[in-house]
Amino acid sequence: MNRHLRQLTALFLGFGLLMMASGLINSLLVLRMGSEGFALASTGLVMSAHAVGFLVGPFVIPRLIHRVGHIRLFAILATVAAAATLAHPLLIHPLAWLLFRAATGVALAGCAMILESWLNHRTPSEMRGGILGSYMMVNYLGFGGGQFLLLAGEPSGFELFSIAAILFTVALLPVAATRIGEPERPAPHLPSLRRLWRLSPLGTVGCFAAGFIGTAFIAAGPLFARARGLDTPDIALFMGLGVMAGLALQIPIGRLSDRVDRRRMIAAVAYAVVGAAAVMMIVTRFGAGPAIGAVMLYGGIAFVLYPLSVAHANDVVAPGEAVTMSAGLIFASGTGATLGPIFATNAMSVIGADGLFMVIGLAAGGLGSFAVWRALEAAPVPETERSGFVPMAPATPAAVDLDPRAVPQPEVTIIPPGENS
Repeated sequence: MNRHLRQLTALFLGFGLLMMASGLINSLLVLRMGSEGFALASTGLVMSAHAVGFLVGPFVIPRLIHRVGHIRLFAILATVAAAATLAHPLLIHPLAWLLFRAATGVALAGCAMILESWLNHRTPSEMRGGILGSYMMVNYLGFGGGQFLLLAGEPSGFELFSIAAILFTVALLPVAATRIGEPERPAPHLPSLRRLWRLSPLGTVGCFAAGFIGTAFIAAGPLFARARGLDTPDIALFMGLGVMAGLALQIPIGRLSDRVDRRRMIAAVAYAVVGAAAVMMIVTRFGAGPAIGAVMLYGGIAFVLYPLSVAHANDVVAPGEAVTMSAGLIFASGTGATLGPIFATNAMSVIGADGLFMVIGLAAGGLGSFAVWRALEAAPVPETERSGFVPMAPATPAAVDLDPRAVPQPEVTIIPPGENS
C-alpha cells in the first residue's frame, strides 16, 4: 500500500491543492458578496452555479479527454479555473460571477475526473478501498484547510483571489511533471435516474438530501457566521473545522450501520441532523467558542448522510450495476447541491440567519421520515448480504470505479430490485 501511495503522491498533491483553492474561493466569494451588497437570492444563485458545473462536466469532459489527453486537458482546466478566479474582482456583478462560478465548476469537475480516472488506472483491485479512503481524506482536509487561508488577507481586497488562482495554477505542476503513464481514455458513466429510483428510492432521496444539506451549509455557512458576529478568523475556524469534522464519525457510524437496518440508521442520522441544526440556531448566539464547538458536532453528523445513502443503495443492487448506479447517485447529489444554496439564501433573506438551519432541518427531517416509511415497507437486508460501509464524499462519476463495492462478488446473493429499497 505505501509503495502505491508514494507512486500516487503527485496526483494526491495536485488534488489537495485544487481542494484548498476551492475551499478558499468558496467562502471568499460568499463573504465578498455580502460586503458588496449582493442580494441573498443572487448569492444563492452564484453559489449554486458551481454545482451546475459539476453536473455538466461529466457529460462533456470525457469527450475532451479523448481529443487532447489527460495532462493537457488538466492544464487547460486548471488555467480556466485560475482565470475565472482572477476575473471576479475585475468585474463585480452577480451575472458575471455566476458565469465565472459555473466555469470554475466545470473546470474542477474535469480536473477531478482526470485525477480519479488516473487513480483507477494505477490502483490494484485489492487496494481500491485504501486509495479511495486516502482520496476522500485529501478531499475533506484540502477543502477544510482552504478555509484557513482566509486569514491571509481581507475579503474586500484582491489578495485572496490571487492566492486561490496561484493554488489552481500550482496544482497542475505535480500532475504535469508526473512520470506515471496516462490511463486509457475514460468511457462516461451516464446515469439512468428512472432505473436508479426503481433500484433504491431511499438511496436516491438520501443522496439528493445529502447534496442539498451539504452545499447549503458550505455556501451559506459564512453568511450565517458573519450574521452571528464572528470575524474573519473565527469564520475560517467555523467553516474549516465544520468541514473537517465530516471525517470524524463516518467510520463508527458506518460500521454500526453494517450491523443494523441501514434504513433506520439513515433515519436516526437524519433526525440527529435536525437536532444539530436546532443546536446551531441556539448555541451560536453565545459567541465564537460555542459556535465553533457546535459546528464540529453538526459537521460530524451531517456529512455521514451521503456515504450511508450510497451504502444502502449498494445493499440492493447487483455488483455489475454498481458503477452505473453510483454515477446516478452522484447526479442526484449534484442536483440537490444545485438547489441547496438557493433555498438556504432565500430562507435567510426572509427569516434571517436562522433560515439556513431551518431549511437544513426541514430537508433532514423529510429524509428521516422517508427512511422510516421505507423501513416499514419491507424486511431489512440480512447482515450477511450487506455491501459494507465505505467512507466517502460526493465526487465525480470517475471516482466510483475506486469503490471496492464495484468489484463483482459472485458469492453475494442478489436481492431483487425494489424489494428492500
